[in-house]
Amino acid sequence: MKTLLLIALFFQTFSAYATYNMETRWCSEDGCLSYIGNYGTPLGETIRMNDEREKAYHIFNILRESGEDFDHEISVFTGEQLDIESIVEDKQIEFETKEKFNPVFDGEYLYFQKWENGKLNLYRDENKLYSSEEFFKFLGKENGHLLIRDRGRIKLHHGEELNALESLKEYSVSFLRWIDEGRVLCYAERDMDGRRHLILASVHEDELLDSYSVPDGTFLDAAVSSNLQHLYYYSGTSQSYVLHKYHTDTESWEIHKEFSEPVRLLGVRGEEVVWWDPKSEEVKINAVGELKINEHENLKLFPAGEYKSGEHGARLMQVEPDKLLVLFYPTRDKDFLKEKGLGRIEKFRGNNRTWLLPENYMSSFQALPEKMGHAFLSLEDMKIYYDKEDKALRNIFSLKIRPTASRYVVLLILGGVLLLLILSELFRKTKDFVK
Repeated sequence: MKTLLLIALFFQTFSAYATYNMETRWCSEDGCLSYIGNYGTPLGETIRMNDEREKAYHIFNILRESGEDFDHEISVFTGEQLDIESIVEDKQIEFETKEKFNPVFDGEYLYFQKWENGKLNLYRDENKLYSSEEFFKFLGKENGHLLIRDRGRIKLHHGEELNALESLKEYSVSFLRWIDEGRVLCYAERDMDGRRHLILASVHEDELLDSYSVPDGTFLDAAVSSNLQHLYYYSGTSQSYVLHKYHTDTESWEIHKEFSEPVRLLGVRGEEVVWWDPKSEEVKINAVGELKINEHENLKLFPAGEYKSGEHGARLMQVEPDKLLVLFYPTRDKDFLKEKGLGRIEKFRGNNRTWLLPENYMSSFQALPEKMGHAFLSLEDMKIYYDKEDKALRNIFSLKIRPTASRYVVLLILGGVLLLLILSELFRKTKDFVK
């Protein structure tokens, strides 16, 4: 019995500390950059891998901004670090390049991240709010509260101070969804025992409101109602995709809906859970209401550029871009949305972001570039803020979106103009006849 326990303990320890070498490669006409990092299995290691990819992508942009051919490898085997200064010094590149990305506009200020002189900074217009030599993720702003994820830890910037959220200090957070201006829903791993949880936390009071062990399956998304009574967890298994619902009376999860093909969990509005079913091309509202979608677009986002990746030594695979889904519904259905607690324009901010708009906004999106890094829809000024490559470095642009008149209105206007022309011609002929 003791032997079995020792064997079990060995495998548990081995799996907990098992590591793998992951290679990521970016290429352009001028050359390639490869980054090989060593990672473990905890959730914090996945976060670190994604953060290091972002930093390596910045180095790649600097190398191709130089205009010279390059073929560079940064590897754990050689001990070389993601040290921008030593790399550009070796290549004799002028180290003054800057790039801006991840824009968020709150109606008054434009927030964005900027690499400059080897450091990543968070800016509010021209004011620097935060700076780090490592990559960090800006998670957005609500009512003056800015959240940042720095190496898996959530930090709150309010006023002029940046402090770690005490309620989440023991967790590596990989997913965060704002519930409202003062509360968030997180998917996180506890450092002490490696257990994964869904966590409700208060930003204002810096307290953990509740914590839930999660069902089986690979985590895909989660959402909760504003009154915290309706909590959903969407996961995938080898056989199906499952939407779970948490019941507070029994303190347990039950299967709310099962799918043979993937859907997209959008969020919870009022007491209704909302998801997008690409097979039927419908937005489902708690399985009792359906909104037929006329058209939809997948905006391709490349936050860390286009790259190939895979375990070192194996064949590298092209990485799929992030896809921001834009759904266009018939304008006549706006009353139906109102009945279901949804606005005329909705932004769902889950693991996969989705925008829901009337179909008369569709033509505005045709002016967007095919490839972007990040995209943000501001309802305050009805603009899309996005970053794209300007030669090599990222830069921020904006596009005003407007509703277009329906064909009926256009025909009515054209008919009115035609009628005015006819009347004008008749008036001219009558005037000539009188003379």
